[in-house]
Amino acid sequence: MSPVPNVGGDAAVWSASHNFVLTSQGAQDKNKVTAAKFFIDYMSEQSTEWAKAGMIPARNSVRADQAVAALPQTALAKDVGVFRFLPALPGVGDVQSKALELAVQQAVLKKASPAQALRDGVATADKLLSENRKKYAR
Repeated sequence: MSPVPNVGGDAAVWSASHNFVLTSQGAQDKNKVTAAKFFIDYMSEQSTEWAKAGMIPARNSVRADQAVAALPQTALAKDVGVFRFLPALPGVGDVQSKALELAVQQAVLKKASPAQALRDGVATADKLLSENRKKYAR
């Protein structure tokens, strides 16, 4: 592991994360909301164990813990501010795999120019986002 490189003037790298979700149905019950918040807080506090599997804990206090500081991924943890995450939108994983990643693949494999791959990727992403807006509308 090494620090994130700075290419083109800005240090940035795509990243991903595991997320906990409280559904709108669950949010209607105050007891369920309280229980969910307790569970999420508890899991976050236990991030040292998660870090042992190679993850970088989201909780600052856990990243500062000596047990985590000794792990290999701490070389990246100091750069956590340059990680870029996809927005939290329903179905965005499809957009990533069917538009973003495919566009990069097309350009890297020289099946399309970077500009054309980007145009195609944007068109596919826009179409998928529009479909997802309809599919996941409340």
